[in-house]
Amino acid sequence: MRLDQTVDPQTTLQENSSGMIGCTVCGNKRLKPFFSIPELPVDVGRSFADESSALAAPMGNVELVFCHRCSHIFNRQFRSELITYAPGYEVALYHSPVFREFMKTVAQRLIDQFDLRNKTIFEIGAGRGWFLRLLCQLGANRGFGIDPAVPLSISCEQEVDHICIYRDYFDARFSERFRLIAPDFICCLSVFEHIPHPWHMLRELRTMIGSKPTSLYFEIFNAHAAFARTEVWSILYEQCSYFTPQSFAWAFQRAGFRIIQSGPCYQGDQYLFVEAATEGPPPQAVAEDDECGLDELTIPAALTQFTQAFADIQSSWQQRLGQFATAGKKVVFWGAGGKGVSFLNLLPAASVIRHVAESNPDKQGKYIPGSGQRIVAPPRPHRTALDRSSLQRHRSPRKHVGLRRAAYLTGTCSGHLLEPTGASGPP
Repeated sequence: MRLDQTVDPQTTLQENSSGMIGCTVCGNKRLKPFFSIPELPVDVGRSFADESSALAAPMGNVELVFCHRCSHIFNRQFRSELITYAPGYEVALYHSPVFREFMKTVAQRLIDQFDLRNKTIFEIGAGRGWFLRLLCQLGANRGFGIDPAVPLSISCEQEVDHICIYRDYFDARFSERFRLIAPDFICCLSVFEHIPHPWHMLRELRTMIGSKPTSLYFEIFNAHAAFARTEVWSILYEQCSYFTPQSFAWAFQRAGFRIIQSGPCYQGDQYLFVEAATEGPPPQAVAEDDECGLDELTIPAALTQFTQAFADIQSSWQQRLGQFATAGKKVVFWGAGGKGVSFLNLLPAASVIRHVAESNPDKQGKYIPGSGQRIVAPPRPHRTALDRSSLQRHRSPRKHVGLRRAAYLTGTCSGHLLEPTGASGPP
């Protein structure tokens, strides 16, 4: 989620001195548009209390552009004032046992690698503080976090069990408090790609750190791999930055951090990570239109072909869902996360889907933004599973539990379909 407000939120994206929008990582002005979508919900982490409110959810346009200098991809039509990060915004993945196990492994590795024992940890975009608490419990550390959407019941101005999470945005206003916290280690997970001016945020962070030796761990969605796999439902409005390994590392280097290591992680390459550190005082500011010294890059074929690939996949799903509607079948979708919200809003035929199964109890009983489906609890394991028919190959097979008398779709990166066994009765 976006946690910086260092740029006027009433602008789309900051323009450089020539009046053109430059790359948000390197400032380069040579950008190539390659994909656009009108009207996606701007808040995939926000569920609505009733269907009418969900159908009236605010929408925003997406126009993705490629930077020929550093390979960064971002939404040139992004408008930060459309999004409100406040209590109730929910995108946490810790309800997944697989993800929890991955996070425990990451936490222990970071503790061992950076000797995070009896240290001070600071997390940007801490959410409910699940990962921050993990670092503190496993390493006997003291933790501070910041997040504008942290629930009121968790937000505090004083430490509770060695943890303190501030409900606010991370920007220059926080610099004095940051100086008092003086963290030894800073982490930021699944947040940086939601920041409209990522390099500005890193430069501000580097200035706040000053000369204190500090290590960092940032983890983001791997857009480079997603485009290569044609994950068309991975396009989200909030996710205004789509980093490649090259642009991700360069953002840190340009802001004055030393890269320790970087690469893919989680189920092969679903995420990218950077481990970095400071050395001495912050470097002098880099000119905003700095060319960053990289070679001229050609836009990858996966990007130039993405619009056609999207149209083909959209057409296939439209046909399949249309067949369900014609046959009077009931269809239930699995997953109220970002990919699921995109799927449901980008397919007119998805109106045949009336329910979305979701394991996050904070979303159950609410409605999907834009498309208006009701979110329900997952099916019980003892219910009869449906016959399975894969429309597109999913890259990592998983065990599915069917819903009685309903088609079952998963909100994953590719899409998996379970054929309906009957037409009558609610799921």
